[in-house]
Amino acid sequence: MSLAQIRPYFRNIINPLSYVEHQDGFAFDNIPSNLLDRSYHVQFGFILGSPLNQTDQRIESEVVVRLFFKGYRNVSESIDNTVDDAQAVIAECLKIGNRSDRTKGVVNVQLNTIDVLPFADSNDNNIIYEINFSAVTIFCTDD
Repeated sequence: MSLAQIRPYFRNIINPLSYVEHQDGFAFDNIPSNLLDRSYHVQFGFILGSPLNQTDQRIESEVVVRLFFKGYRNVSESIDNTVDDAQAVIAECLKIGNRSDRTKGVVNVQLNTIDVLPFADSNDNNIIYEINFSAVTIFCTDD
């Protein structure tokens, strides 16, 4: 399997849920205002390898998925209204049917943390759900 399959794994799950990807590599805070509602950003974090056997490595990658929602005038109410949307994304990412298909490259996904944040200190009308996952792949060194 390849590390290159991790980000597409999350994209292929989130895109059908009517989200649009903000494709900047690292800077998620420069998202255009027309993408601030029901968009997402996927970013790699720390990658840890450990041996499985003589030829294979277990690779665990931190993946941060950020979901963006407009908060409008009542941000507290918007957080309550969007929590189900965020939960649906999390459920799809963790669904055994999605992560047990080895052709997708990811053999396991674990939820680590969820943080609900304002978009920026100067703009707390928009909401970010920052979801931290661990994605596990198997790297075969003899392929």
